Amino acid sequence: MLRDDLNHETSQATDEVPYLKWLDEEKEYLHRVPVNLLEPYFEENITRVVSKEAMINFRKCKYSVDPRYIGCTVAVEISNDEQRIHIYYNGEEIRTHSITTNSLNYDPQDQFNILKSDLLKGRTDEDISAYIREHMTDYDNL
Repeated sequence: MLRDDLNHETSQATDEVPYLKWLDEEKEYLHRVPVNLLEPYFEENITRVVSKEAMINFRKCKYSVDPRYIGCTVAVEISNDEQRIHIYYNGEEIRTHSITTNSLNYDPQDQFNILKSDLLKGRTDEDISAYIREHMTDYDNL
């Protein structure tokens, strides 16, 4: 192999044999790499805590769930085609979203329930629906 050949011949830059320099001077300073070093970078067993806004963060974007799950830990699974996320609470699927690069991703029913439980509490369903039509598309531009 070219790598082995180059590591066993004298370097033009240092006038030393890299393999011998490694054996004599550098090897003692190297440490074993932990077996699980890369585990945090793989998305297995993904969990998130539902925020006060009834959203979870996933890949720098927010996805809605029903407000009754605020404060709960949910599991997130990515579909095999990596186009959707499935959100589970206690093993039961509570929401599915397409994976996007949008900052905010609301399911229409979640959007309605979030507004009804907080900002527009006490308003009629018609008022809430009208508010969504008039104002919530502005959030798509964030």
